[in-house]
Amino acid sequence: MSPARILFFLKEPRPGAVKTRLAREVGDQAAADLYRAMAEDTLEVLHSLQVPVPITVCFAPASAREAVLSWLGPGLDYAAQAGQGLGARMLAAFEQAFAQGAGRAVLVGSDLPDLPAGHLALALDWLSTGPAPVFGPAPDGGYYLAGFTPQSLTPAAFADIPMSRPDTLARTLAALSAQGLQARLLPEHADLDTLEDLHRLRASPGARRLRAVLERLGR
Repeated sequence: MSPARILFFLKEPRPGAVKTRLAREVGDQAAADLYRAMAEDTLEVLHSLQVPVPITVCFAPASAREAVLSWLGPGLDYAAQAGQGLGARMLAAFEQAFAQGAGRAVLVGSDLPDLPAGHLALALDWLSTGPAPVFGPAPDGGYYLAGFTPQSLTPAAFADIPMSRPDTLARTLAALSAQGLQARLLPEHADLDTLEDLHRLRASPGARRLRAVLERLGR
């Protein structure tokens, strides 16, 4: 089975620089605290796979290496995000993973504290059985996960496709289809952008750090 890698995209949790939509509801500092907690919960999900997979923390900004390393600690690979725009940074992360020997890679963001580990395992399994790309649809029209092999990775999946739009995934799938690639889709799952999104986690068995911060904030 080809070597796998997880690409974990995150930002340094600085007030005013993360979760700006959420910050409009709770303030910059609270949004940063909540982001830090959800990123830690998401990382716990990534570590929970029955078969461990190496994780590369793809961080931004590039100047935050020491701060992110101090936050998340050793035992992970760290690489600064490179490129103009999220799509370009995602493409560069996949290209670097494959240049370093990975035969399949899955990219996830840092706002998935209740992501079922089974979704991640299924994506990695699908990538081991064929070259078809894999995506995890989000209810807002975007995606929470993207997976490729070296054979299926194409700049067309990211070029000229605006992120965080209601048609982001649809346009991505159309671009891949034009390249002769038919993607496989995981079950739908929502990331977290608003206080309403966070409230649905109160009954979740996961996201324990995030729930603790919500309780501390009285939210």
